[in-house]
Amino acid sequence: FDLLIPYSFSETENIFSKNPDIEILHTQFATKGRKEADPLFNDWWQSQKGEPGYACFFRDSKGSILLADDWNHPMVNLINDYCLELMVKNNIDDFAEVNKQNSSNLRFTGIYWDLLFGKISWLGEDVDSNLDGQPDDPVELNQQYKDSVTKFINEIHNQFPEAVLMGNEADLEYAQVINGRLFEWQLQNLLDGSDLYSWKVIIDDYR
Repeated sequence: FDLLIPYSFSETENIFSKNPDIEILHTQFATKGRKEADPLFNDWWQSQKGEPGYACFFRDSKGSILLADDWNHPMVNLINDYCLELMVKNNIDDFAEVNKQNSSNLRFTGIYWDLLFGKISWLGEDVDSNLDGQPDDPVELNQQYKDSVTKFINEIHNQFPEAVLMGNEADLEYAQVINGRLFEWQLQNLLDGSDLYSWKVIIDDYR
């Protein structure tokens, strides 16, 4: 392998001696968060109105946490500066700690994030990112979200300038601040006859 993105593993003997140029990316959370995955996400899930963490998962205008269809997990409200700052710190600490704990035989050369979408309006017709009790305008919401994700990635890059940064479903505008993208399901859907994407759209995005 030249690129390895494990969800988890405990030990790999002499992997760099077999391929000194291999990139091993540590899977981390940026835009989504399950409450069982990290104490920080659990705190946000339990937060009550008026507490800082209450704003850190996207909610509707009635205050209910919005869950992604099929995956059934919340999405992090990076538009909120407090939440963005915490996620940046969490990612910096996570990457620094995992490399500190592992031996030279297993060092991570970068970070992989799932779901680096360029918009968030797909989460629902009623998304209230600023908790003013009103659904946000989708166009403004998506632009604010894309700007926030870009800021998040830049903060990580500034802290770890040599690290390879990669995302799943990453928006093309993020190409200025990340090193690669995973096309997770597009080819399978195309081969299965889905009309969601054409070959031209997929190959143009890839190029």
